[in-house]
Amino acid sequence: MPTPVNLLFALLAAVLLPSRVAQAQDYRYHPVFLYSFSKYIEWPEGTPKAEFVITVVGNEAAYEEIGKMTQKREEIKGKTIKVLKARSIREVLPSHIVFITNDVRFPLSDLQKYLGSKPILIVTEHPGIADRGTHINFVTLNEKITFELNKTLALQRGFKIATGLEMLASKIY
Repeated sequence: MPTPVNLLFALLAAVLLPSRVAQAQDYRYHPVFLYSFSKYIEWPEGTPKAEFVITVVGNEAAYEEIGKMTQKREEIKGKTIKVLKARSIREVLPSHIVFITNDVRFPLSDLQKYLGSKPILIVTEHPGIADRGTHINFVTLNEKITFELNKTLALQRGFKIATGLEMLASKIY
């Protein structure tokens, strides 16, 4: 795993970048975060090996911005990056990361039941949801995009999290 110092440099710019008032529709910085999350989180054994799949459920702008990441970065963890668009939580398999935008409403228990114990990192941007079953949740604090980390749930799913990532989280559960 890269050192926490490298993580700080990689994420610091993104964390300190001001969000816009319409942050929910501005997804320019989310690819940087998702890429960094993937670098500083180790997936458990049994994770699909062929491609690194990021599935976006919801906002088309989020899908497009995250899709642009594949033009700049070809691989994550030695795997080709593939970004998929899903219309519902029933279309998220197989994935390494599932990003659910704030315009999608569903019972979190349905997603948890559907995914079971599969090693899929769940990233959301719903206020107050990080402590109820997602691994990472984007939030806006003082007009800056940051994230909450549900370390307890991530560890239960077998993810290993770099200390540097924990240091950047605005809140840890």
